Amino acid sequence: GADYAYSNKAWATPDGGVIAAAFYDSAWALFKLSAAGTVVWEKTYTLADAALDVFCPLPDGGTLMAGRLGSDLLLCRCGADGEIAWQMSCGTDRIELPMAAAATSDGGIVVIGSSEPAEGGPPMTDLWVVKVDMAGAIEWQKLIGGAAVDVGETVFQTNDGGYLIAGHTESFGTDGLSRFWLLKLSPDGEILRQQTLDHEYWGFGWFTMRRAADGSFIAAISSSFPGRASGLAIATILEDGTVTREAAYSEGGGSAVLPTEDGGCLLAGSDGDVARVM
Repeated sequence: GADYAYSNKAWATPDGGVIAAAFYDSAWALFKLSAAGTVVWEKTYTLADAALDVFCPLPDGGTLMAGRLGSDLLLCRCGADGEIAWQMSCGTDRIELPMAAAATSDGGIVVIGSSEPAEGGPPMTDLWVVKVDMAGAIEWQKLIGGAAVDVGETVFQTNDGGYLIAGHTESFGTDGLSRFWLLKLSPDGEILRQQTLDHEYWGFGWFTMRRAADGSFIAAISSSFPGRASGLAIATILEDGTVTREAAYSEGGGSAVLPTEDGGCLLAGSDGDVARVM
């Protein structure tokens, strides 16, 4: 009923319902719908001077909301009823921007984002990884990157308690182009493996990655540089960070990927096409 609202975030809840996040009237709201589609509850959050960017479903039916409070990271955990259980902010002398979060097996949360100098100087953006416990206390945090722009865009916890992070980097090539970046971290945040795939990558939102039924991950990486040919790559990645498949295509793009039971995937493109990849 709002005059202006938008949302592209919705997820299933353990009871068969759905929670959707929407922005309107300068505030974020969560809507809980039953399995039949009726509204169970609606909560509006007007956190002063805060901008929420990331919403992560939690195993208990709650939600983590992450955003910015000035130059700091803001975390807000809501219960299954939408009520705020706790909120906290943290940061450094840099500017932090959250990009993704994942619930962890110990009841905590891992959040990834970008961290850049507060003012002046070259664009030396680093990946920032923060692990908090179930009460919101920081257990560890890491800055990872080189001399250019390095950003993580999605994170998954793996069965060994570590983390698989994917994003893009400009620091590890010789031509200054951004490429798909893959990292495997230990449970305490130490780098176990990192690599780039040789596919040009045009910044935020140009890849999508999902976990498959066998525990592997399928990523669709799009490139569309101005004045350069567009392309698409599909990669299958194991929990330890090993890439077992890497197929490049001269055409197409991917805005959503859905792994299929036979090890392939369905790929939806921004131009409305849907492709079946074996």
